[in-house]
Amino acid sequence: MDISKLEKETLYMSMPTVKKDYSRHGREIANIDYLSYKKTLSDFGVRKLANRQSEYCFSDNPREFVQDLYKEQADTSQTIDYVITTYHTYPLLEESSTAIYNKKLLNNRTGLAFSICDSDAMAPIFAIDWIKRTKSNGVVLCLEHVFSKWQTTKAYEYPLKDAAALFQVCHSKQAFEIKGYTTQINIFQPQSSLEESLTSFLSQFSLTPEEIICIPQCKNIQFLYQMNKLFPHIYYKKTATNLYTADVFYSLSEMRPSYKEEIEHLLLLVISNAGNLGLVLIKRT
Repeated sequence: MDISKLEKETLYMSMPTVKKDYSRHGREIANIDYLSYKKTLSDFGVRKLANRQSEYCFSDNPREFVQDLYKEQADTSQTIDYVITTYHTYPLLEESSTAIYNKKLLNNRTGLAFSICDSDAMAPIFAIDWIKRTKSNGVVLCLEHVFSKWQTTKAYEYPLKDAAALFQVCHSKQAFEIKGYTTQINIFQPQSSLEESLTSFLSQFSLTPEEIICIPQCKNIQFLYQMNKLFPHIYYKKTATNLYTADVFYSLSEMRPSYKEEIEHLLLLVISNAGNLGLVLIKRT
């Protein structure tokens, strides 16, 4: 199991700021980007299932709230070397690259901007890894943009929902210290082997499952049930929706600072559609 353990360097993560103002309405998109996307799906025989219910959507494209989310950060004095946008659901573009547009919204002229997608909920971990490897500071954006006429998840999974979360990763003190991460544990193994893999990861940091709070992605009820069996202390957001890249950061933002404050370490846990688990171990500062 490949584990990135931060020992000789210190990397911090800010408390995520998230958008929660939803309004129930239909979303009609007819621009060339989305029409091309639908044609590509059709050409390759990819079938989307009819939506089971109306989705909760933002009043606007999730990227339009990036500037406000950044202003809500406790500390905006850090130099931004990278603006990294992550997403799973297809971004319904209006007129420009979302990555470049987000950089503009942050009034950043010197940093580099790019997106990470096609990695399910793993994308933010890859963003953290990039910032670590480049020894830089960055802003990570997790944006999900759903189209109300289509259901892009399987019938037994929680429904998708618009999402916008923002956090900073830098080398100056923030709300959390990043201790380590991995994306190499597969959930499709016997329960005993899975438990052993998770315990092995935590043991690299001299921790046991009893000494951390697990914050899992709200993928579906079966996944949450499985994580509840593995971890004595667990927390996830109250709404039964899957926000993919943004999901665990909504839960982290929702969790009260005083919640089991005697436990310093938190484990952000996401899952890809291929069954790989992504773990990020953080510590309250």
